Amino acid sequence: MKTHRMIEWMLVAATAGIMILLKELHLGVTHYNLFLSILIGWSLLVIFAFRRLSDWSRSE
Repeated sequence: MKTHRMIEWMLVAATAGIMILLKELHLGVTHYNLFLSILIGWSLLVIFAFRRLSDWSRSE
């Protein structure tokens, strides 16, 4: 498996882990603004990472 594919799968697994962690901490109920900030920040990071990985795989 290529390196960029492994990184993509690690991002997917990390997303699942963050969602489970946020669910267990009940942040969506107790601190809604913090919950949304974490989700928006993580989403931006994932979008940026996938775009960079896409550019990287095209150049190979």
